[in-house]
Amino acid sequence: MTTKALLETAISYPFSSNILVHEDEVLGFWENTKYNEALGEFVQRPDAVTVLESAIIELPELSIGMEYDMQKRYYLLSAFMDGLKNPPRDGYHYC
Repeated sequence: MTTKALLETAISYPFSSNILVHEDEVLGFWENTKYNEALGEFVQRPDAVTVLESAIIELPELSIGMEYDMQKRYYLLSAFMDGLKNPPRDGYHYC
């Protein structure tokens, strides 16, 4: 499966929005890798950040009238990027 397909699968996972209910979305991201197998595989791909950056660039500007699914995608992609840029600290492994 391509890295882009893994990203789409991870976003489509029914509990992916659980990332956003944690007080810290980075913690939520890494916790989500425990049960979202697509996300767990995605974070191991060397091109994950590049694929994620491309997906974010393709998003329309966030606006008040935007459909819910697009808003959710916007926030999840942002949380995924924050998670990837903030890997677990030494000695503590989320997954």
